[in-house]
Amino acid sequence: MVLNPKEPVTIEAPVKGKEVSREEYTKILEEKGKEMAERFGRGGRRGQGGGRF
Repeated sequence: MVLNPKEPVTIEAPVKGKEVSREEYTKILEEKGKEMAERFGRGGRRGQGGGRF
């Protein structure tokens, strides 16, 4: 990532996808969070060594 580019950078609007309301966005986030929890399990770093004896 360049913080001070020599040439100006233009940001273009997206050309695909759909606009959603804040409520729809929140609902999507909750659903995806549940999917991720089911897929990867809750509790974070299980089985990664821990380091306690």
